Amino acid sequence: MGIHQWLSGQADYSEVSSMYFRDFLKNKYRNIKSLNESYASSYKGFDDIPLPAGKIGSRTEIVRWNDCHAYHRDYYNRYLSHLCREIRKYDIDLTLYHNVPGWVFGRALEFPVCISTYTDLPENMILGVDHIPERVSFTNIHDDYIINQMVEALQRRQYPVFGAELQAGTREHNVRTFHNEMRLFYKACFAHGLKGMNYYMFCQGENPAGRGAYSHLFYWENCLDIEAAESPLYRDCRYLGDWLKENGRALVESSIKAEIGVVFYPEYYSTEFAYPLFGGEKRLHASDAGLFYDMKYARERFYFETLLKILKILNIPFEIVIPDRSEPADLLKYKKLWVFSLDSMSETTQKRVLEYINGGGNAVIFPLMPYLGKNLESCTVLMDALGITQKAAKNYKIPRIDVSGLSGINVEGSIVELASGNDHRKIAFLTETDRCCGLEVKSGSGKASVLGAFFGYQTSEHIDVIKKFCEYGENSVKVHSSDSDLITVLRENGREKILFLLNYSPLDVLSHIKIVSDAEEYDMGIVGVKAHSGIMCPIEKDIKNGVKLRLASSEIIAVNKEEAGIKICFSAEGNPNPVLEILLPDSYKAVCSVKSETSEKGGLTKIKITEPVELFNIRIMRGG
Repeated sequence: MGIHQWLSGQADYSEVSSMYFRDFLKNKYRNIKSLNESYASSYKGFDDIPLPAGKIGSRTEIVRWNDCHAYHRDYYNRYLSHLCREIRKYDIDLTLYHNVPGWVFGRALEFPVCISTYTDLPENMILGVDHIPERVSFTNIHDDYIINQMVEALQRRQYPVFGAELQAGTREHNVRTFHNEMRLFYKACFAHGLKGMNYYMFCQGENPAGRGAYSHLFYWENCLDIEAAESPLYRDCRYLGDWLKENGRALVESSIKAEIGVVFYPEYYSTEFAYPLFGGEKRLHASDAGLFYDMKYARERFYFETLLKILKILNIPFEIVIPDRSEPADLLKYKKLWVFSLDSMSETTQKRVLEYINGGGNAVIFPLMPYLGKNLESCTVLMDALGITQKAAKNYKIPRIDVSGLSGINVEGSIVELASGNDHRKIAFLTETDRCCGLEVKSGSGKASVLGAFFGYQTSEHIDVIKKFCEYGENSVKVHSSDSDLITVLRENGREKILFLLNYSPLDVLSHIKIVSDAEEYDMGIVGVKAHSGIMCPIEKDIKNGVKLRLASSEIIAVNKEEAGIKICFSAEGNPNPVLEILLPDSYKAVCSVKSETSEKGGLTKIKITEPVELFNIRIMRGG
């Protein structure tokens, strides 16, 4: 089902849609007087109201268009519900899913717009997602994880995330893809929470004569061409299939243990008519409506490309949450809650954030305190509770602030001066003056750090600010890597763990890796990760017959029972000297198929491979 209004920036102006729109308004406002008050209009009845058109030049016009956005979401929900009812009439009880698009030129900055279209969904429907990075690099290192998290939050973490359209090649021949990049990306998909994958296009297509928008061929560099010839990507996908046969259950049952929560407010993305993607002029200019921030600029620059990206770079595990879809107790599991807040935020969401703070939570609110509600009515729940007043800072020479001991941090957009009558301390100032733009305010048994300015990630100091506000000290870090460019993800299921080491750079990496988890330390030594590659390392994996693999800096791809014992098959995945630690029952020994150094201590056998290999085996058999 195409989201045409997202692609074109045009509402459905058909006669039927206009009728549904008026019905939607009747259900929302109940009487024409209430609507006229919101619209600053003088309509005599609902039948006189057209779908909005033209530019958005005032707050009342924003309200009109917000209703248009909300209506189309209701429209989609009604249509999906109708399809589900029709399907169920035929006694079809299979799980139903709907695929959500959103990647544009290898980036997922627009994906949340499409996700926001499904804030209402038929019961028991699963959202599938596209993952089409085109080229996997440092630029989009965080995109797929953010999308997965947003979908999980939208579905209250009740359903698995399914990559229904997972890139396997390229639909534009001028965009080259390389099989090693795709292999890295698929491993990142495992690390970032996908529980189902569907390669698209797995096989190259050929259009009938005279058909096809651009060519008789469709897709290139995928797993199979039109003659069914196998590409290197086919072999990579087959390898990952073998890995899943051995490790799939542990992966599916695993999760990332996060102490940091980040709020996702879908209304900041309900904007497809305000900011058309293709073929349309931007309708909304924040200054015309007297708003501090342009929603699209702020959400991309401050939220997606700065906060979320830096958390990923720092290897700080985080979860995205929608407060309206979370119970207060669910939010309080986070030691820190980042709240990206613009001019407006619904009363419900403001109250839920306040409940988190008063219940003992620690929130960071930026770059503005919300002072308007969902319909742009006055709504100052958070401001009132924290005793905060704010005003636009004026007459400063350079947009820099001093924040939490860090000096001269360049910021973008509006700077807001803050004051509070509650118990507080000042934490940020305009660099050249003593004017306050940051407060830490106590409320209930918790506190909120409020920043009236923010930045787009450009300098290393921006990373320092995020790290400082996370208060993510050494005791919170589970995975220690001596190379800061290596992305690490630890997934756990209560029994075993999988450590993902992902190298998005074009250079090989050597990094000393240590894990501290559940009061246990795992030292993997120096691990080599090839350029544009990744390693999925098993930790505490039960093998068979009392044999446990404590750790391995290589990938386990099969466990086979043999007459003499057990054969464990490994792939080094480019690591020149893999290390393994195996716990063996009494009277058993481990024998390696390649050159190695072996030591034993207290039932623990440590094996270090001493020659570069692609594949190797460990045989477990009785000693003697």
